[in-house]
Amino acid sequence: MLEIIPSVNETEWVLVKKRIESVALAADWIELDISDGTLGSVVTWNAPGDMANLHFTRPVRFAAHLMVRNPEEYIKPWIQAGSRRIIVQWEGIAPKGIGAIFHSSLSKRIAGLAQICKDNWVEFGISLGIHVEPKQADSILKFCDVVQILAGVPGPSKQAFHEPSLYRMVALVGLRTTKKLGFRTEWDIGVNPDTIESIKKSGADIIASTSFVFNSTDPIRALEYLKNKAKGLV
Repeated sequence: MLEIIPSVNETEWVLVKKRIESVALAADWIELDISDGTLGSVVTWNAPGDMANLHFTRPVRFAAHLMVRNPEEYIKPWIQAGSRRIIVQWEGIAPKGIGAIFHSSLSKRIAGLAQICKDNWVEFGISLGIHVEPKQADSILKFCDVVQILAGVPGPSKQAFHEPSLYRMVALVGLRTTKKLGFRTEWDIGVNPDTIESIKKSGADIIASTSFVFNSTDPIRALEYLKNKAKGLV
């Protein structure tokens, strides 16, 4: 079943908290974008301990999208903060230069991260930025519960829709079918009523929206509109 989820990308806890609370009554999942500036120029809020200050009247699950290098340093604090899904950025873990030929070391690293999540009943995922083709991650897809097509560069919000990334999603779905894997696919960046239908058709199981939802005067109504648009009801 297709899921449309809000994604929070802010620099300060007070803004993150405001965003979360503005959609908590309508969202089963909320994704948190965490960027430390090592994969780009953007540095977001990154204090998992703040999550203890949240209280809800209904269950809400959080996904932490870690756009960082060395995610091993971040993953446990985010799990302890209550995240039910951890997504690490490919660009933050993929070896460069001569190290890129050692696929076994990358697989071992990914397997270790995935095992930490599994031991804590947390989903594990990988995000592929705009310059990463799904086939580059071919060897580690078996460890993933979710694989995200990030239709932009790690970090900034308000990036434009990147149509060529639709073909990356199609390719990712093809790899899943060929390898008989069970991961879910996710799309992030450029989501709005004009693009959501083509994103859905490309094979996305989860679609995350930041700007369209949170730049509206009523985030809950904006989120519901996207859901209805994806269902063809509006």
